[in-house]
Amino acid sequence: MAIKKAQTDLSRLFKRLRVELPGLVLEPACMRAPIETRYAALEVRFDYERESRALRIYIALPTPVGAGMEFLRWCLSMNTLYWDVKMGLDSEGRLLVLSDVDLDQADLTASARIVLGRVSAICELIEDDLVEYLVSHRLATPAQLARWAQDSDE
Repeated sequence: MAIKKAQTDLSRLFKRLRVELPGLVLEPACMRAPIETRYAALEVRFDYERESRALRIYIALPTPVGAGMEFLRWCLSMNTLYWDVKMGLDSEGRLLVLSDVDLDQADLTASARIVLGRVSAICELIEDDLVEYLVSHRLATPAQLARWAQDSDE
């Protein structure tokens, strides 16, 4: 029954988001969508917590090879710079760029706007701040550095 209720709540939100997020897929307790960023083609995930009626929006990235304590301090500084978006590590050591949204079932249109704003903020942190940090600290692969240099020339 809980999965069915989560599916109903998510399906209502899905209908409002699918136009703005092409490729959005609805699953029993989550949604996912491909998203193109300067960093790379990524997948944004939306995990729904039925009891709290909250949505966790996140993109998981590999932690940069060679990143140490300075990188972790930088991540913490981003958590103070971005009010609604945070950075952290998951149990597998991947870098998470995430945001939590309380869904207002009475005004799902407003909730959808907030969700899209958070997706945009997550992408901004990755495209602008993370890419620039990785480039300036030489924590990217040669292929990434070449692609990002080409992107900045365009």
